Amino acid sequence: MTERTRITQILAYLLGMIFLISGLSKIVNLYEFKNLIKNYKFLPQNATLELIFLLIAVEIIVGIIFFVRRFHGLAATASAVLLIMFIIFSIYARSYNIKIDCGCISFIHLQMGGIMHFIQNIALLIMSLGIILLRDSRKNIGIKGKKNTFFSLLIMLLLLPVPAFSNITSRKKPLSFKDIFSFDEETIIKGDDINPIFSCYNIHISEDKIFIPDYLGHAIYIYKKNGELLKKIGGEISDNPGHFNMPYGIVIDKNKFLYVNDRGNNRIQIFDPSLKFHGEFSVKGPVETIILSLRGNIILVNVVPTFPGKGGLCLIKEVNCDGKSINAFYSPPKKRYAMYSWAVASDEKDRIYISNILENEISIFNSNRRLWKNVALSSPTILPIGNKLKSNPKSFSELWDNRKILDLPGFTKISRIYAQDEHIFVLFKMRKNEKENYFYLLDVFDMEGKAVICGIETPGELCCITDKFYFMSFNSQKEYGSVKITGARLRYDTLIKR
Repeated sequence: MTERTRITQILAYLLGMIFLISGLSKIVNLYEFKNLIKNYKFLPQNATLELIFLLIAVEIIVGIIFFVRRFHGLAATASAVLLIMFIIFSIYARSYNIKIDCGCISFIHLQMGGIMHFIQNIALLIMSLGIILLRDSRKNIGIKGKKNTFFSLLIMLLLLPVPAFSNITSRKKPLSFKDIFSFDEETIIKGDDINPIFSCYNIHISEDKIFIPDYLGHAIYIYKKNGELLKKIGGEISDNPGHFNMPYGIVIDKNKFLYVNDRGNNRIQIFDPSLKFHGEFSVKGPVETIILSLRGNIILVNVVPTFPGKGGLCLIKEVNCDGKSINAFYSPPKKRYAMYSWAVASDEKDRIYISNILENEISIFNSNRRLWKNVALSSPTILPIGNKLKSNPKSFSELWDNRKILDLPGFTKISRIYAQDEHIFVLFKMRKNEKENYFYLLDVFDMEGKAVICGIETPGELCCITDKFYFMSFNSQKEYGSVKITGARLRYDTLIKR
């Protein structure tokens, strides 16, 4: 055995092990790799499970043939093509500021587009080219001689980028907020020394009023559309009627009764149309979200399943306006507890939608409260969190550890969802680094999870949809706090055209 042959074998066996381990690790982490393919940005967004298995199979086959001496040249050529493809992907990701866990060598978690990822692929490419240059062509079949190998490599490289780059050039120009919305109104609400606004969550907007739950101030503020304060309810921590402990959302029924999620007191308080205390009912909390169904019932969503139902403890409970239980549904596996967010919606067909943060998926329940379908969201906007969350939190402290992870920069998190006219509006929240503020991106999906419109940066958090879309931005830095609410009308023709 010559020195050249010995070096060729060492390089081949090393590359074979790398490709085999990489392919097998993808099988073990199939879910994570599936999300990677969907969010790669360079490949078609409707990548199917068949494509995922094909990519894994190619990687494993290349790894195996590296251990067959007579096929070293063929394996090296195939691996070189794969690695150049990965390098093209990383350059593309870098140019578009895309940062996702690399799936090329999946037992090494590197940031796609990062310098170390680039160096890794270059090093492996050099090893593959080294085998092509050093191998003894007389002992290999399938490709005769170095010239034929390089010609086949050159042809494959010329053909490889064509479908990928045609996919890029065929993309429509990204839309801006003004392309699909027309500004209609703007309200600026300022706190003062008597009524400071400490926080602003789950705003509700009616025809003539703005309702602001101040979670940290333990109060509900009611303003006119011109910013004039009409009434303040509560203002100090208490479990007495008309007082709150962290109010975290409200709904208003068709009779204009106000229902407040008094989260810290594990109850729902009811106020009549004149905003006087009317009654209350207790809930097993803490309740994360309340929404109103088409029937006028109240939908309660808990942090973890605590509502007794037919399938065990459920995540969602439906009650009437007096708090009487009508239904409890959706008992997800324990490992999925940490995956659900406060992003819940109902539509004009009385369907209920709940979002899955980790899998970027929407579960839809029909009017009988049976699971109708799970919709996997497919959009270039999505930067998945990967496997950073604890999949089965054993305590509330671990659950809140997950919530802290969700606030880390570098990936998108579903913040709000709304459903209307057979479309799902998903608001993603993210920040580029810990020093920058959050910003919001709006995607519109069809009922199959395909993005109709994606990546629209909004003027704030989408907080309410009536005849208009309302976006809220809260400034806690200003003295006593201030809230800016922007109302805009959606140009529905943009949905039809897309």
